[in-house]
Amino acid sequence: MNEAKRAALFLLAYWGWLFAAHLLGISLVTYGMMDASPRFNEIADLYFNNYWTVQGWAALLFYLFNFGLTVGRQAHWPELSQRNLVHRALPQLMKASVASAAWVLLTFWITPSQFLGPGFSFEGGVWAAFSCLLRAGAWVGWAVGEEWVFRKVLLDRAKRLFAGRGGDLAAIATVTALWILTRSWHQHLGINQTLTLILAGLALGLHAVRGGSYLAGAAMLGGAAMVFQVIFSLPVLGHEFTGFWIIKYRSDHLLHFVSGGAGGPLSSSVIQLALASWLVVNSSGRPGRRS
Repeated sequence: MNEAKRAALFLLAYWGWLFAAHLLGISLVTYGMMDASPRFNEIADLYFNNYWTVQGWAALLFYLFNFGLTVGRQAHWPELSQRNLVHRALPQLMKASVASAAWVLLTFWITPSQFLGPGFSFEGGVWAAFSCLLRAGAWVGWAVGEEWVFRKVLLDRAKRLFAGRGGDLAAIATVTALWILTRSWHQHLGINQTLTLILAGLALGLHAVRGGSYLAGAAMLGGAAMVFQVIFSLPVLGHEFTGFWIIKYRSDHLLHFVSGGAGGPLSSSVIQLALASWLVVNSSGRPGRRS
């Protein structure tokens, strides 16, 4: 079986896994609400509010399931060594989290925005805190699972497939397109958000072909999403969530350019320019140190 067929079957398996997870999720939501005789829109709202919790944990379970299939073949999972986790993934997670928090606070200071206080009351604090931790774990799990699927397995196969026919750039572009296709399912993404995802996918792909660990890429993605949504309640990938603190941006041209406005950080032109600048600087350079 050639690389194209292997890659297609692997991607279809991942899509099927996510689809099955969402079917299970909506079935559990429906069963749990049966006593209240809910309407269809009530079931849909509850499920949609927990969409990313299901998505994230499903991606992580897919990753762990594949890890379980290869237990004993350590050469297949060298990134999971303690050294890589401590010296590569953890520093990237900290950098992404600090940078994301600094970006939110900076945009809050320079744009017309409103700080609404804690995201939950003291009475509901225990359940709300558990919900926030569950969503944080889902974002990290999603990042790890998808980076392994797209920037590890599929990118490695695409590099072999395109060897001599466009090389790494063709492989990065193809995998990024497949990633955007996967993310566009049930996401309600706008043009600006899609553009940011394209730039992020290209940057993560370039990082990977330069020898970067997919776990480092996952740490950057998961750390940023976790801070944006779980800490500051900003919309990410078309979904809203009430986190520990609530910041709301008002409608304004400067606001939309800097913070992304109602679309959240993925609609920010500043973030898009930063990603584009990184791509320009790094695409012409030589492969650097692994990270």
